Amino acid sequence: MKVETTPTETGGVLVAASATGEDARANYLDLLADREPAVRNLLAITYAATAEEFLARWHDSVGDRPANVGVVDVGGTMRSTAARAVGGDPDRNVVRSVERPRDFDATTAAVEAYLDRFPPEGTVLVCDTLTDLLDRVGLRAAISFVDDLVASLAAADAVGYFVVDPDAHDDGTLAALDALFDAGVDRTDDVAGWTTRSSDRDAVSLDVVFDVLSVERRRHALRHLFETTDPDEAEAVDVSDLARAVARRTTGASRPTRNERRREEVSLYQFHLPKMANAGLLDHDADAGRVTLRDRAQTVRPFLALVDE
Repeated sequence: MKVETTPTETGGVLVAASATGEDARANYLDLLADREPAVRNLLAITYAATAEEFLARWHDSVGDRPANVGVVDVGGTMRSTAARAVGGDPDRNVVRSVERPRDFDATTAAVEAYLDRFPPEGTVLVCDTLTDLLDRVGLRAAISFVDDLVASLAAADAVGYFVVDPDAHDDGTLAALDALFDAGVDRTDDVAGWTTRSSDRDAVSLDVVFDVLSVERRRHALRHLFETTDPDEAEAVDVSDLARAVARRTTGASRPTRNERRREEVSLYQFHLPKMANAGLLDHDADAGRVTLRDRAQTVRPFLALVDE
């Protein structure tokens, strides 16, 4: 198998691997065997497979277990909710179970307990899989959990591989997930193997994204700019035209009154354009009365539909 490799990252890597085909569920572990040859500490979060099944796949695809292993087994109704060992070693507490997939605090606490226990360097986490997590809790509920988990891994100088089946999600979901990671690895075909890509996004924190999108008028303004400008051309839009578009969306009228347009224009100038400019999403030339989207605004785009749900 051919893999285009890059130096080991810290934080998170989104792995796009189809769940169809023979041995598909194990193929991303083949990737890790090539990409992370010096794993000293293995940490996994499993949503569909049991801990035993995951570790068996690891053995078949990668080889012997690393010196330190931890599995957070999430959502198994027939599994024990206590920490337990695998393979007869009662002192290692290899597996910690979390009963409910929506109990993100418990899952995070279990992961961080392993990170604290493991020696520094060489820690790799595998999330098996994001698709299974989204099936259970939905995208909106999972977003902040995944973002916080990636931050915890980066703080611990660890790297996490978050596996998603691209055939199971629409483009909007994949774009929202992609925005959470600084790098991705895509399965191409059996000949080419894997392609590594680095995110070209100028990162915007989720706190900033959802703060900007928390106000309907800002969402209306961004939608209009996304729909009417070319992201590759840095096109400027008159604030008066933007105010007219926001007024149409706010009032539902095809021809808002002069007072309605004026009210939106004042609101944009005083509150919303400065907020979005401070977030680095657009440039606002108040003297010329024009606004231009910046490249990093594309980070926000996948979350617009999510906020409206």
